[in-house]
Amino acid sequence: MTRTKRFVLQLLAAALLLSSIVNIMTVNQVLMPYITTTTSTTTSTSADHWSAASSNHIAKSTTQYPVPQCLVFLHIPKVGGRSVGTFLRQVAEAAGLEKQSIYHEKNPYDISADKTFTIGHFTTALFDLNPKLKQCYKMTVLREPVDRAMSAFFFHKHNHERDIDKCLSDNTENKKVRMRCRLWWQYSNDITRRLAGLDDTSWNTWLNKRSYSSIPNQTHLEKAKENLVNNFDAVCYLQDLPSCADKILKAFHLDDSTLHDIDTSMLKLNKNNAYKTKKRPEKIDAKRLKQFTKLNALDQDLYAWSLSMSFNETKRV
Repeated sequence: MTRTKRFVLQLLAAALLLSSIVNIMTVNQVLMPYITTTTSTTTSTSADHWSAASSNHIAKSTTQYPVPQCLVFLHIPKVGGRSVGTFLRQVAEAAGLEKQSIYHEKNPYDISADKTFTIGHFTTALFDLNPKLKQCYKMTVLREPVDRAMSAFFFHKHNHERDIDKCLSDNTENKKVRMRCRLWWQYSNDITRRLAGLDDTSWNTWLNKRSYSSIPNQTHLEKAKENLVNNFDAVCYLQDLPSCADKILKAFHLDDSTLHDIDTSMLKLNKNNAYKTKKRPEKIDAKRLKQFTKLNALDQDLYAWSLSMSFNETKRV
């Protein structure tokens, strides 16, 4: 091959290579906007997706119920109610709620649910008589039934009743026997009676101390269980009041109690033997213990059931 032909072939090869490069650059110029747009769109969509997902996660993790606008404490006698009431008054003050004691209230319809803290010895019938109270944060405290009944018995023995031993008669279904004791019902299934709130029971037990109720039965027990589930935001237990206090503070968005000068020390007292009053009662013998156990069989059933339901978890947090 002559030098001239070799030169011509090299020139053609160079021309073809140059043409290929030009074509590739042209194609890139044409397609690049589409490639960039697609990539950008994909990236943007992906970023938006994760941003939204992150926002949703944060929203779920920080969602809280609104601060309750009223508070109701159904005070069952001899469950540490004075200590609990002292604590709840502090919560109410920090939440801007006005206390209204209804121990002597005769008209359930006059009880306000507007920025109030309601406390008293009443039954769940009040929630049906005054439905406005159902929107409040409602709580109660339970105590081991036999221990609670003995606490009431010895308290009344040293403060109210004279022939109180007659109150423990096996014939408590006899009205004449019951009438011997002004507060006989506090020794016999009183937790079930109050939480059932049936028509045979006066809604305000404080005003009807002699014969405010018939003898509780299985119907009362089932209704009491139903009301614990449907009518309360927090069911607390005497043996664990500090834990209950934490949940109530959280429900009212007062988690850091130090910022609101809320003292919970009164809830940390040992209440295991609260029925031992200043006037130390005589030793509880086996016969008397058996009587208390028999008279509070329904309450024991209700108490054991409530523990199995984990009511120590408040609903509105």
